Amino acid sequence: MGSTEKQTESLDDEVQELVWALVDDYATDEQFRRLEQMLLNSGEAREIYIKCMKLHADLHTFFRAENEGAAKPIAPIIDSLPPIGTTITPPTQNQRP
Repeated sequence: MGSTEKQTESLDDEVQELVWALVDDYATDEQFRRLEQMLLNSGEAREIYIKCMKLHADLHTFFRAENEGAAKPIAPIIDSLPPIGTTITPPTQNQRP
């Protein structure tokens, strides 16, 4: 395994650990700040974050559907979002309903 692969694996592991700590509501302030910096500075970290959150949403939807009846996974909604790095312009005051 090359050093680039080890760095990627290390980034992947660290981002996942921080995301799951956040999702499970036990992330410390330091962990939250570390995740925030990683997301601000790395497109790869943002992609990992989105995959983790997509998995979390799908699992939540799946198990809720098991208990409440039919519910559709959120994955199609997330898949329809613009690619990472796309600039999204917020609506102006005149464009808001």
